[in-house]
Amino acid sequence: MAVETRPFQGKTDIAEIARIFGIAFGKGAGEWYDKHLRKVKPAERKNYRCLTADGRIVSFLEVQPKRMHIGRALVRMAGIAAVCTDAEFRKRGYNRRLWADSIEFMEREGYDISILYGIPKYYHRYGYSEIMARHMVTMAPSDFEDAPAKMKSAALTKADMKAVCTLYNTQARFRDGNIERKSMARPERGLKVSDKRGRIAAYALYRESEGTLEVRDAAARDGAAAREILGAIQRTAHREVAGHIKVLLPPGYPLTDVMRRYNCVYRRVHKRNRGCMGRVTNMARLVKTMRPEWSYLVSRSEFAGANFELVLKVGDETLRISSDGAGVKSALVHARAWGRVAPERFMQMLVGYRAVCEVADESDVRLSRRDMRLVEVLFPERDTHIFAPDRF
Repeated sequence: MAVETRPFQGKTDIAEIARIFGIAFGKGAGEWYDKHLRKVKPAERKNYRCLTADGRIVSFLEVQPKRMHIGRALVRMAGIAAVCTDAEFRKRGYNRRLWADSIEFMEREGYDISILYGIPKYYHRYGYSEIMARHMVTMAPSDFEDAPAKMKSAALTKADMKAVCTLYNTQARFRDGNIERKSMARPERGLKVSDKRGRIAAYALYRESEGTLEVRDAAARDGAAAREILGAIQRTAHREVAGHIKVLLPPGYPLTDVMRRYNCVYRRVHKRNRGCMGRVTNMARLVKTMRPEWSYLVSRSEFAGANFELVLKVGDETLRISSDGAGVKSALVHARAWGRVAPERFMQMLVGYRAVCEVADESDVRLSRRDMRLVEVLFPERDTHIFAPDRF
């Protein structure tokens, strides 16, 4: 049987891909994806990867171009979506061959990292490891101090989305994991609060689920605006008889910082070998992209202005981060490495999913005591987060 990988070719592929997608995710999903594929521009077809057997498409996935914040670095990220294989052709190694092609494609296209939302105990075989926890701040509507509103609140409209997108990008800058947005679709349910000049000062996208009002996306220009949108959320929860308000955000955002003034519970949930998972796809490009963030971190540490050199073996590649006192440099080199980090652990350190002291206990990591403090500075623990509307 002749097997090959290739990009999506347009109209001739749509029916077959939509059929496979429908088998994997349901008939309605297949119909939705059919419409989606018909809107794909010719220049974007290369991001839709197909595997064929005797000319018939049997496995498929989509690579979504994104740009993600890690501190002061804006990394080029490939979001993996729509992974599916025809039921008749499963467990024959076809998906593995498609993944090999896709990883080569992402490296060739210059994506720094790749992220997906994976099923349990599967994607680790392709070099992906869990890299983000799930964050939840919960409170009862009655715990909010019901003070008079100082800003006007209303439902979001289609005309608001450009301003909402701008506000989100302003808040997202330098916040770990947030995806740069070029546009936003109007949500089914959304709130806004506006200042005296009619400008949107804060917004929240939400849904009601089992008696809980769940906020999936929110941004505010400052603490005062965050308190106003929290008040609007609380009033909405009362109207809908929701017993709890759940905000899917970590600490460090205007909304969650305001919630700390009231009775609230913060949970950080980690999932082993599933959920949000990632891997490095182009190390050479990544180490250049990360240089502004590493420079900033060093400038705020005891290593500022000092000479240092860190050489780490990451898989088959050797990374050197150094400074001659004038600035931080980072590159892949051919040199003897003093430390060793498995690619999966390096990815976890990069996005701050795990503290360095914890990663150092793994059998596939070797860090000297001399290097430990510098590694802690360069790879701090972070509350990395991707908002629900930006997931794939």
